[in-house]
Amino acid sequence: MPSTGRKNSLHITAGFVGRLLCVVTLASPMLAVTFTTIDFPGATSTQVYGINNAGLAVGVFVDTANVTHGFLLNNGSFTTIDYPGATLTVAAGINNDNQIVGQYNDSAGFGHGFLLEGGSFTSVDFPPYQTFPTAISDAGDIVGFCIGTRNDYHGCVSVNGTFHRLDVPGAVFTVGIGINFSQTKAVGGYGLANGSTRGFVFNNGHFTDVIVPGAQSTAAYGINDVNVVIGNFSLPGSPATHGFVLYAGTFHDADFPGAASTYPINLNNSSALVGWYIDKSGVQHGYKMSLH
Repeated sequence: MPSTGRKNSLHITAGFVGRLLCVVTLASPMLAVTFTTIDFPGATSTQVYGINNAGLAVGVFVDTANVTHGFLLNNGSFTTIDYPGATLTVAAGINNDNQIVGQYNDSAGFGHGFLLEGGSFTSVDFPPYQTFPTAISDAGDIVGFCIGTRNDYHGCVSVNGTFHRLDVPGAVFTVGIGINFSQTKAVGGYGLANGSTRGFVFNNGHFTDVIVPGAQSTAAYGINDVNVVIGNFSLPGSPATHGFVLYAGTFHDADFPGAASTYPINLNNSSALVGWYIDKSGVQHGYKMSLH
């Protein structure tokens, strides 16, 4: 995603590394799947970030003028989402009541969150931070991340309309990324003083590290109500990023066929997964992966 002078989109999470839940074996091939490319018409790049149980999806596209817009995809039909007066809009998460959360930049380049409900926008802010919601539960609680004046990153959650920081103890930064629809578990990433970064699952007040065996880096992005976790990983000595699905205690490869890199971002309770991939020419495309 293009830079606007501030870190202002979900794209920053693509660099996270970490560990996932438990030590298991990476299995391939995985369950029977169908991959579908999702490209906003006329866009130079497309990324899909969220999907609900009805299959409605949200994400971002970049137009030919290099402007970033959000979108809603409903039964094959795209609707552009632009926060009024914003210079950049990202639609990041959608719940089963079709509430959409995301991020926008104001004219000064400062990042704010938003809630879109019934066609009306509400700004969502956690002062004094730049606020970046990434996912929303069916109860309307929000998870995301916040950036302070010293470029310090914190996980943040909004419960009943009130924001709280969600920081892993001892971490130098924490970023929230996903929450399941029943709001019982969240996932994200954090960094340590030695320069290493890890993923986490947050459940019942406790953080659990996430681990992919043999990987140089791992990121956990999404979790659903039946405890399927998705994310990506990289291998030592390789520039490629690979997708994974953790299902019934086993990791499965989830790479888009022929892609240079794959970034799964979110999934619903039927394990329909969305994200984006980079093709051999370096172009970003959204995609959907359906498990059978």
